[in-house]
Amino acid sequence: MLWLFSGSLYCWVMTAAMVSQDGIHKLHRRHWVFYDFSLIYDIYFGAACILAFWRVFYFVQLKRNLGSTVISIVRCAQICFIFLATMLIVMLSFSLGLTTMHQAYKGGTATQEDGSVLRMKDKFSSVLETLRNLYWSFYGYLGPWEYALAVGNAGPDFKPTNHLFIVIASEVTVAIYHLVVVITLLKMMVTLLIWRGDEVQKDEDTEWKYSRSVIYAEYFDWHTALPPPFNIFFIAAVFIRQLAERCHEIILNYKGNGGPYKDVSKQIVVEEVSYQRLLAKLLRRSLLSDEYACRTAQKVDGEKCLEMLGIGADDG
Repeated sequence: MLWLFSGSLYCWVMTAAMVSQDGIHKLHRRHWVFYDFSLIYDIYFGAACILAFWRVFYFVQLKRNLGSTVISIVRCAQICFIFLATMLIVMLSFSLGLTTMHQAYKGGTATQEDGSVLRMKDKFSSVLETLRNLYWSFYGYLGPWEYALAVGNAGPDFKPTNHLFIVIASEVTVAIYHLVVVITLLKMMVTLLIWRGDEVQKDEDTEWKYSRSVIYAEYFDWHTALPPPFNIFFIAAVFIRQLAERCHEIILNYKGNGGPYKDVSKQIVVEEVSYQRLLAKLLRRSLLSDEYACRTAQKVDGEKCLEMLGIGADDG
């Protein structure tokens, strides 16, 4: 989201610069080129607005009742992205095959026996066009009449030519595509979504506590001091300040010690050793805590057994 806001800001600045340079403040969009900065700005800013509004779900996770539901949706969305990546590979393979079969008939026309003119559609004219039509056919139906083959007319009677093998191969390929994507992959995705949702609901409390801890931890990060897009200026200021401090340290090391990074290297080693010692200490504490809990549980169980045996002896 930060990169989208940064890109939209850059496009807005470039648009303002171009307008001030050309002196044309009011020009209809039909005269714009497709890579105009204003058009790219609309794309960047529109996507950034979508993600910014989705940020609401990010803070909803802090509530226990709604948080588990949002977490389940997020986990399921990850499965959907994996499914889309798999489907893209499958669609690309089918688009290559269908384009190879139909590319030679691009722009073809044929006069039918009833006098109507059949024009070859551009459904499978190129790989990208084929990929586009195969993707949208996933939500609908790609019938044989959508890609009817227009070869042309030939012979003394000028009858329409019919390449039957190409027609059969095309229909079989599209049928296999629907079988693989719609029936097999779609059912697999539904099964994975159900499995993932059940897994999240099973560990609902743990997942919610972990997500809440991640959100709270992010507030300590320096770049989240301000919400987007205002943190762009904050990040730039921090970057310039860190760069200036780094240059200042290098200059001092050169002047004071005659060599670069000497004190910095020592400080890094000292901090790394301190960090490793801290980790070792925390690990020992964790092991001792587990050992103490285990011994306490054994002691309590032993006392209960002794009490039960003592009660039994008195009764005897």
